[in-house]
Amino acid sequence: MRKYALLALLFLIALPLPARAEIREGSFEINPFIGYCTTANSPVFCHKDIFGIRMGYNITRHWEIEGAYNKVNSSAELVGIDALYHLTPDKRFVPFILAGIGYGHIEPSRNPHYDTMMGDVGVGFKYFLTDNVAFRSEIRDVVTHSNNVIVSAGFTIALGGKTRKMVAATVPAAEPVITPKPEPKPEIKPQPKPEPKSEAKPLPVAAVPEAKPSPVRIVLEDVHFANDKYSLTPEAKDILQRNILKLKENSGLELEIQGHTSAIGSDEHNMKLSVKRAAMVKDYLIKEGIAENRLTAKGYGESLPEVQEKKPKKESVAAKTNRRVHFEIKIK
Repeated sequence: MRKYALLALLFLIALPLPARAEIREGSFEINPFIGYCTTANSPVFCHKDIFGIRMGYNITRHWEIEGAYNKVNSSAELVGIDALYHLTPDKRFVPFILAGIGYGHIEPSRNPHYDTMMGDVGVGFKYFLTDNVAFRSEIRDVVTHSNNVIVSAGFTIALGGKTRKMVAATVPAAEPVITPKPEPKPEIKPQPKPEPKSEAKPLPVAAVPEAKPSPVRIVLEDVHFANDKYSLTPEAKDILQRNILKLKENSGLELEIQGHTSAIGSDEHNMKLSVKRAAMVKDYLIKEGIAENRLTAKGYGESLPEVQEKKPKKESVAAKTNRRVHFEIKIK
């Protein structure tokens, strides 16, 4: 039966199934498996079939905590907890290392039953066949009073978790440049002939139109926020005061106040946080004398980052840059 099972696994791996290769933060994993104990110095475990189930939770895309139950054929029952570290969580092929501790109830065929503590270390891989199903195989050294090498294979089923969004960087549209019209040449009227015995009249001066003013470019500074906060810092208020002076000098301008966040946290939480940041800035501008009908507040969550965050961290330069409110001038 093991030969047929192995052939079936190889057939599934060979299928050209599309998969979004990644370990999802916050996902649960269920891993039924079978295996075999070999090349060990233990008369209890050596050369026996095993089967069992593992259940894990991905705390981050790299780290997973996993509990396991193992049944060694007619010899032992093992339970334990392991920590796994995924080396390439964004790939379809995900190698990992593991270590953990556990407890075993040993049932030798010719000796009294006994219980023992155990530890284990190992390596393995997950190969994603679909978005939620991966083939998993590993080898681990289970240490009790002796060393027991166990090889196992099975399928991992992933449930839930946060899928990372791949957002392309947006290039802001170039501001229109207004080129002033050339000044019209003054109209030169013909000189009238002088009347006899009369003083010469001065030539009329053609009116020269006033030159149109050159276009003025107005730049409003972004304001930034602390992690997971929407209250205004003293530095943010200083920036807003400078922006308010420009808005009062240009009373015809209308703004969209855009709230943004870093990639830390869920999409739903970040969307609500960005709306609160935009609303806080709008209320401050209104309180300082900017008419409400000139302002629109809108939240964009983490969907439009200023800088791509490869590994989201609270104090990274990219995260601090993305926690912001940006001002978009509306052109009528």
